[in-house]
Amino acid sequence: MGWEDGLRVVVYVILLAQLPIPVFWVFVHPFTDFWRGRARFAYALVGVPVWGLCAAGVLRFRGLLFVPEPVALSRVLLGFLLIGLDLWLMRRVESDLGWRRLVGLAELSPSRPDALGAGKQALSDRGIYGSMRHPRYAGMILSVTGAWLLAGTPALAAVLAAWLAMVLAIVQLEERELRKRFGAAYEEYARRVPRFLPRKIGR
Repeated sequence: MGWEDGLRVVVYVILLAQLPIPVFWVFVHPFTDFWRGRARFAYALVGVPVWGLCAAGVLRFRGLLFVPEPVALSRVLLGFLLIGLDLWLMRRVESDLGWRRLVGLAELSPSRPDALGAGKQALSDRGIYGSMRHPRYAGMILSVTGAWLLAGTPALAAVLAAWLAMVLAIVQLEERELRKRFGAAYEEYARRVPRFLPRKIGR
């Protein structure tokens, strides 16, 4: 296996890990009241088929999505930088808020405090969430952009543009839900803390 093949393996892993996430939440966020408390059911009934279909699509159309020629070194370096930033953000989310928040279980588990709500009453901006409101989505955007830089084509760029539109729609749904749950507290938090681009990164 040459190093170009290794790059494509990295791209496969990133796309198969990240592309299904907003698709999953399209089916979950509009019906959060139903799914909350049924996290395992949601992942089994919605998550598994979504990930399977996305994996099948990526593999089926890999000839259109990936460049067969070597990629410029500058693109490789920038791509890995963006992927590394995503990994760092994931580590911050897990460190500050726990693995349940990292994989989305906190949103579906009303009996446990989550990153933005201690119980159902308080709103917290602890850790990385004091610098940006959606670090996981920001990291996802960085890593899929990095994947495109590593082995991208115009077809993959079009797929990622549609994916980005879906991510932004999911963010809107999530924030609408948070405003409903926390009211003025979330409005004040949203005024102080940017959505994706942090004013600062601190502990």
